[in-house]
Amino acid sequence: MDPAPSASAYGAASASGTTENIGGTQNSRMTLLRDAGLLTTRHYGHQALYGRTPLGIALAAGA
Repeated sequence: MDPAPSASAYGAASASGTTENIGGTQNSRMTLLRDAGLLTTRHYGHQALYGRTPLGIALAAGA
């Protein structure tokens, strides 16, 4: 298996880097955002990298 790219190489972040408490588990929050079309997920073994979709980028930019 290829090594996982760094989060910065993917333009992503690990869920463990989440600092804001918005309720629920990390998995349920990420699932909610992914199901809304705001995040993509790439899995490498036990590691998951999350990246914004174009819609997620636009919303984060306030467009």
